Amino acid sequence: MQIDINMELLRYQRLASLGRDLEGFVHNTAGPLNIIMGYGQILQNKYPDETGFAKMWAAVEEINGEMQELSSYLEKVQYEPFTDININKLILNKLELLRSNSEFKHNIESAVELEENLPLVRGSYGDIVICLDVLLNNAILAVQEEMVKKILVHTDVVVVNDRNYVRICVRDTGLGLKEELREKYFKLGYSDWSEDEESKGVGLSLAQYIIGRIGGMLTLENSDGIGAIGRIFIPLRENDEV
Repeated sequence: MQIDINMELLRYQRLASLGRDLEGFVHNTAGPLNIIMGYGQILQNKYPDETGFAKMWAAVEEINGEMQELSSYLEKVQYEPFTDININKLILNKLELLRSNSEFKHNIESAVELEENLPLVRGSYGDIVICLDVLLNNAILAVQEEMVKKILVHTDVVVVNDRNYVRICVRDTGLGLKEELREKYFKLGYSDWSEDEESKGVGLSLAQYIIGRIGGMLTLENSDGIGAIGRIFIPLRENDEV
């Protein structure tokens, strides 16, 4: 019964994540569409060699690129089969979609430190996206009221208990974790964000469950400087050990 409940939560969180990304997509394509409409109206009264055609075509290509990117992303997220995943590319795609949200793009500084030649991991693309989405969402909430609003995503390969993992770290410049609440953060139904109506205390519990299914781990702790750092550990297959 517990597994069934977790699977329903998995579906809920995935839909929420896709909804945020689709909202960014709509925002991202509004500009190019307006260009097409504007120049289309102009060209109705112009000769066929009007230079506006070039600008209109560039806008069409931009829309096409956005649609292909989102289509590919949604296809990967919506289907469950395990596959080889390029974690660095997944992170860059996710951040690019986040930047489509004007509030994130203009108010929060994001940066990456991605290890080159990172080994591919085996898993469900959508599951990894959900886990990353949970950490990024927590980081965004943590920095909203801070003077310095910065999120850093880092990847590397680490050894834990004689096994190799690809590690994803999400660091923020928020106030950090409340030590007295440390044991509650991963409890289903608990949320430290009283005004966050979206999560309802599901995110961290769900992410921990998802990553645990493939032998991975998820941790959350205060960083050495300011803010908190969430880490996702994805196990490498034995033949991929480095």
